[in-house]
Amino acid sequence: MADSTFSRTCQQALSTQQTTEEETFNPTLQRWLSVVVSPLEQRIGVFLRDVSERTRLERACRERGEELAELTRCKEMFLVQLAHEVRDALAPIRNAFHLLRDRDIGPDGQRACGLAEQEIRRLSALIDDLLRASETIPPLNTQRVNLVETVAQTLAQMLASGGTAGRNLNVHLSPEPTWLDAEPAHLEQALAHLLDAAFQDTGPGGRVGLTVEPQAREVVLRVHSGGAGMALDVPPADLNPFEWVGPDSRSFQWRQGLRLWLVRRIVERHAGSLEVTRDDT
Repeated sequence: MADSTFSRTCQQALSTQQTTEEETFNPTLQRWLSVVVSPLEQRIGVFLRDVSERTRLERACRERGEELAELTRCKEMFLVQLAHEVRDALAPIRNAFHLLRDRDIGPDGQRACGLAEQEIRRLSALIDDLLRASETIPPLNTQRVNLVETVAQTLAQMLASGGTAGRNLNVHLSPEPTWLDAEPAHLEQALAHLLDAAFQDTGPGGRVGLTVEPQAREVVLRVHSGGAGMALDVPPADLNPFEWVGPDSRSFQWRQGLRLWLVRRIVERHAGSLEVTRDDT
């Protein structure tokens, strides 16, 4: 018995003159016991408590947690693979509709092809967002970046792609370079997500605003949309990319939440913060 858990607990309590507690399995009783030993001068007080049921529940919860973690990992791997397969399948479909539009298929056919291409672009963008959400971002490779120049390049790409068609864009940038330490590709990605979300939220004829304001040792970049979807009812810190964030227009709100989550992840990696507010004036 000198090497048993009970003996060690008693010896520890006597040597330290402090109450000591251990849990051990008794093979004779086939029970888990909590052994509490309290020193009383040269004697000890021993209290035994049956904790078999609690131990069984803890073990069951731990095993269930491990099963759920493995299930989640497998589900994420499946969704990533599915997203890759869908994205690869959309490319030839898009090309086929593009070729059809070059043929004499009449106004109705042209209109149908245009709508199909628009939906394919929307699905492609959604798949890309889902793949980005599943990516493990590598360590930052920061360098000195002129934010004004990055904004101008991102806007030029969006204008060339036709993503701003039918919307009015107001841009206010500093005439002087606005320098900050950032990963250029990630910065462009976050800005593109914000602007694209604002354009999608703003109907034809609506107004989208963008301002860049240096403030002390920080830079504040504001994107204002002409709709209501940018200001979600969930704080950015609580955004979950795979959770519904609003009762109305659920798929649209879900995609906006996914994009803002991606932006928040990039911004926070650069020691920044994201704030989403609703202008009710």
